[in-house]
Amino acid sequence: MKKIIVLLHLALIVNLFAFNAVAAEKPNMDEPQGYKYSNWEISRFNDAIIYKTHGMAVHGHKFGWVKRAGHCNKEFMYLTFSSMHKDKGLLEKIVKSDVPVEVIFPQMEPSHPAKLYMYLVAVNDLTFGGTKIATFTGIESNQMFDAFMEHFNLIEIEIVGAHQALFDIPIDTWSLDGYIAAKTKAQEMCEAIITDETSI
Repeated sequence: MKKIIVLLHLALIVNLFAFNAVAAEKPNMDEPQGYKYSNWEISRFNDAIIYKTHGMAVHGHKFGWVKRAGHCNKEFMYLTFSSMHKDKGLLEKIVKSDVPVEVIFPQMEPSHPAKLYMYLVAVNDLTFGGTKIATFTGIESNQMFDAFMEHFNLIEIEIVGAHQALFDIPIDTWSLDGYIAAKTKAQEMCEAIITDETSI
């Protein structure tokens, strides 16, 4: 198990250029939208493709992966957690810093969490209710992580440490049903962007 945790730690490579495109931009509505496989949905944001699913505890908690045209074989984790904390300033102070999380596949036996670090990209306000959305990235997918994603049906992520108090529900679980189909479609869409640009 220690080997697994070490390998997961090696996956902590931040690609902010790819991720900021998704965190900062709105979807290009001229592109096909609404691809969905079980609990997973796939969208295009200009030259980035994101495929994600919603939390089982909080629907607004999103988990998934982002890839960018020209680098279709690399993808980085996309994660959002909501916060009702009255002082948004406390959240904004930790933007562009690493936040510790524990990742676990509940069906794995024995099941031990891997402590990783997610990079907090942005904190945004929703238009109602005073809710804030924290958007994280920083973990690059690798062969072992992907194998776990394909094999198990659930993944659980918990924000831990001192930052946990900033989130009302700092833990959530996401269904992996539909993950393989969504990943395949996302790869197809990413490669199609390159094909489209080449043919111009």
